[in-house]
Amino acid sequence: MTTVTRIACDGTQTNRRNERLCCAFGAQLRHCAARSTRMIGITGVAVLSSHQDYKFSVTIHSQDLAVVNCLRALSQFSQQTGNNRIPWGGTKDHDWKRDGRRVTFHFGTPEYRSGFIAEAKRLLPQSLWSIVDQDDNDPAERQS
Repeated sequence: MTTVTRIACDGTQTNRRNERLCCAFGAQLRHCAARSTRMIGITGVAVLSSHQDYKFSVTIHSQDLAVVNCLRALSQFSQQTGNNRIPWGGTKDHDWKRDGRRVTFHFGTPEYRSGFIAEAKRLLPQSLWSIVDQDDNDPAERQS
């Protein structure tokens, strides 16, 4: 018997028996995080609730826009809790051009950032991109 604690968007907990931790549960975490104004803990996992929580950044340079698009997808894949669209905010094509072919991704934990870098190294030729900077206190900014 597996008991999974779910957190409703109002912060109340409900228990469900015989449920697996699955994509739907992850989607619920993101849904709650997007609507919550405070951190909610679920079995030791902190839900990221604001752009300020996504402060672990990595800046990458690439001359290849296709690589940048792949990096956007990898950043979304790598941010496993919270709002997985925040990491690639501010990396639009015009941002990349304006910033000298550089894009900055913001993650909720250093582990998510490390996972992103590891996946990028595994999947993309390193001759097409390079890490310019990493920062542990560079919060994401809300995009318009």
